[in-house]
Amino acid sequence: MSAFNPEDFLVLVVDDVSKNIQVLVEMLERIGYSTTFTRSGPEALTRIDACHPDLVILDLMMPGMDGLQVCQHLKTSGHHRDPPVIVLSASNEQEHIVQAFERGAVDYISKPFRPTELLARVRTHLELKRMRDSMDQQQSQAQAQAQAQTQAQTQAQADAQTQEPASQGETGIAAMVHELSAMHKVLAELTKATLPPNQAAMVNELSERSTRLSGQLQQYLDLGDA
Repeated sequence: MSAFNPEDFLVLVVDDVSKNIQVLVEMLERIGYSTTFTRSGPEALTRIDACHPDLVILDLMMPGMDGLQVCQHLKTSGHHRDPPVIVLSASNEQEHIVQAFERGAVDYISKPFRPTELLARVRTHLELKRMRDSMDQQQSQAQAQAQAQTQAQTQAQADAQTQEPASQGETGIAAMVHELSAMHKVLAELTKATLPPNQAAMVNELSERSTRLSGQLQQYLDLGDA
């Protein structure tokens, strides 16, 4: 997997207070992230549909549609690409944090937030999303290659033109196994860190998925060698 580059990611900031938006946007852009922002829940949903951000930083308490309602809409609306959502919470809103997690938020940051903490959490969830997206893509590619190779192997004529794509398919799957192995090592290091329960659960899920998919691909390669 390529090195993490903030310039590859778009972060949506949602807050009804302009000063908060300015602080967050300047902080993120200074690191290299691309940003976009809105000042209300309905605008946030429209922007998510239009821009497909990689992560959303969402103020929990806003007039009209609040952060909880935005999270609920994202959770129940299948047409969204489901970006990870980090909610911003004031100290007197702690009772709403559990509700935010139940509605799909992946993390929260208390106001006033510390820049180093916010940036660290943003990067952690973008890294996890990137791993999850990579595994989904590799699984789709592996299934497509396996189907193509199976069709080639069942053809009546086992000539060179049929065998060459099969060999290329095996090479591609072997490369995926290698990349999944490298990804699993990164996840293993993350499991050693002290993470909030929801982040730990996400890391464990990704680790299990990478192990399972790598094993399935390796079994397929072993069958091809038999």
